[in-house]
Amino acid sequence: MQETTNMMQSSLDMPESSVDNGMLDREDILQKSIAQAEDKLHRKRSQNHQFEINIIMNDIIARRRQNLDDLGPVQIEELEWVLAMRHKGIHNRINELRSEAAEASYLPLAQPATQPASQVGSVKPEILEDEDSPHAFA
Repeated sequence: MQETTNMMQSSLDMPESSVDNGMLDREDILQKSIAQAEDKLHRKRSQNHQFEINIIMNDIIARRRQNLDDLGPVQIEELEWVLAMRHKGIHNRINELRSEAAEASYLPLAQPATQPASQVGSVKPEILEDEDSPHAFA
């Protein structure tokens, strides 16, 4: 109670122009706070709505939901849109993988290592045979 009385007394002691400026500053601060809170509320509602759609999708996939009779037309349209976006994403990923596979199949094969021309004549192949072989030299 004492704090409130002190605040009121200090505002009464201030010149009128300062009081008006203080009021405007407080109003601006409050308006900004309200706008921020409304933005946050809008974002949270949007997130909540997306979660609801995802829950419905998961229920359909898990076969916990047999039909869509209890959904409104807006929710059904949103489900159709989500399905279309997921289908498009899957299709794009398949195309990416196919193009990567096609690129990999067209890569040149590794070339066999060749000997320099100066060493080609100097290398003599040796034929090794077992001592027990009938072709072995005695």
